[in-house]
Amino acid sequence: MDLLTRAFIESAKETANRHQVHLLVTVPYQCAEGEGFYGTAFMIDRNGREICRHQKAYLCDEERRYFLPGKRMKVSVCHLPRLEVGIGIAICYDVFNFSVQQSCYNNEDIGVMILPVYCGASLELGELAEVSPREALASAQEAAAGYADMLVGPSRWAAR
Repeated sequence: MDLLTRAFIESAKETANRHQVHLLVTVPYQCAEGEGFYGTAFMIDRNGREICRHQKAYLCDEERRYFLPGKRMKVSVCHLPRLEVGIGIAICYDVFNFSVQQSCYNNEDIGVMILPVYCGASLELGELAEVSPREALASAQEAAAGYADMLVGPSRWAAR
């Protein structure tokens, strides 16, 4: 793992421990020396320990230039104390893949889904420091609606 990524993950672990919160962070992650990078989400518990990891499997066009696709085309699941359901984790375009949607739908253990996304807000809205909160919220709502439109149910999976 490169030094910058290692430092970021260690900082996130220290922060989670210091504030006694769970964190989900996403970073470019190199599993082995000489191997390419994966878009990776790490779930860190309130004691600063990694409890779950998910490699983004479904890359958009631009990402294919920089990242390798994850090896698993399904949602990663982790459990947090005092939460009665499992948490499903995928990244951005993973949700557009029907096998990822199926694995989430068919896993009765998943009650909450976390899907970190990048919506290109700085490209669409300009310098973020100059964007009003109302404008930023409207952009986020539009992006969320676009992602929600991509979700389908079991009747569509069989047709693909």
